[in-house]
Amino acid sequence: MIRWKSEDWAVIEKYQLLREIEPSGSANCSDCSRRYEVEYICDRSGNATGYINCEDCGLEHVSTDRLRRWQIDTTAMFQALFGDLNLAMDEQVPNCLWKIGRANWAGYSRYVWFVRSFSIRYRDAVEILKKNPKAIVFAPMKDGSDRWRDATGSLLIPLEGITSFETGKLVIDVEEIEGLIDDAGLGSSEKKIRPIRKRAEMTAKIELLTNAVIEFIQSARDYAFLTLRTVGAPELLPRPTQKKLGESVGLKPYEVSKCFKNASSRELRMLWNMALNIDMIMKYDKRFRRRRKT
Repeated sequence: MIRWKSEDWAVIEKYQLLREIEPSGSANCSDCSRRYEVEYICDRSGNATGYINCEDCGLEHVSTDRLRRWQIDTTAMFQALFGDLNLAMDEQVPNCLWKIGRANWAGYSRYVWFVRSFSIRYRDAVEILKKNPKAIVFAPMKDGSDRWRDATGSLLIPLEGITSFETGKLVIDVEEIEGLIDDAGLGSSEKKIRPIRKRAEMTAKIELLTNAVIEFIQSARDYAFLTLRTVGAPELLPRPTQKKLGESVGLKPYEVSKCFKNASSRELRMLWNMALNIDMIMKYDKRFRRRRKT
């Protein structure tokens, strides 16, 4: 699930990345989060009002805003991300595989492709990509890209690890992309130092944030047991914002955002989510070892 930040909406609207689709026919209960079909009751004037009937929490009114849904506009996304390339967009397999154009990365001009989730026609896409072994293929998320990599043998790059919102733009990290191309043995023979150094810098920043989250979880654990002893029930220490977390280790908000979106920050994201779960916080020292500070 994509969680847009408020400051990202200006970029989303600028590039028209989302288009509204038909409203949902179901909604989650506000209290227990279970999902129910929306039923409508008409008043004397014929105006319909939606409700869900939770078997535990009872009847709840559902506003039309809660049922609104949006879909990423694929063409608009390509234009926003790859507008600087030689674009020649062609949907090769409907709603599954696109040829985007050519890019001059890591010393060579090569085709750039984009794949979506494994659809019913994914085998057609696999056959096309196998005929283009030197192409660079992007996928939305890391989990999906792993499946495509296994099926095609192509270099798959998840967008979540190389894209970010910066200064009112949606940008891709070209140096990171070139580093991944070189690592896969698809670059030029000349060694490129800068992308490697940049990846090392990203790893160091992720490490700083991870250690900071661990510090918070340990403080939250101490606080939970303290409140358990003093008031009879454990209380959750409020988690800092990502901005505050970054400030504590000397990182700027855009750096923090890139770290959380990086494909190698799985542990950081897991610990960040854990910081909202008091049960997991109280069990923390039994499940994880403290990381050594760098």
